[in-house]
Amino acid sequence: MSPLLVASTLSMFATCYAIVLAVIWIRAVGRRDRHEHVGLFIALMGVLVPGVVLSIATLLAGAVFGLPYIGLALPVLFPAAIATGLHLEVDALTSPTPSTEGFRIAQGVVLTIILVALT
Repeated sequence: MSPLLVASTLSMFATCYAIVLAVIWIRAVGRRDRHEHVGLFIALMGVLVPGVVLSIATLLAGAVFGLPYIGLALPVLFPAAIATGLHLEVDALTSPTPSTEGFRIAQGVVLTIILVALT
């Protein structure tokens, strides 16, 4: 298995897991009072922005120091940063159990398999 195929598959999984978590976050915010929505969105952005900036800074550092293969990491780092931020905020909004976490990961895996099979 080539490193490019592994990076592509991990990137697809991180993206699909982020999609699953985004849907869960939107539903959890929808159940809250309207006056909390802006605060919850700002909290989400406060978690997402540092991860995304760090992944872009990693790419820039790789370009400055002449690491040509660091570009392969960006498609994995960027969705992983978004999925991590969404995961933290979903955990703050809901009361997760190991079974719900496993179900969310399983949904991400199934969505990844479907999308990989379609491409």
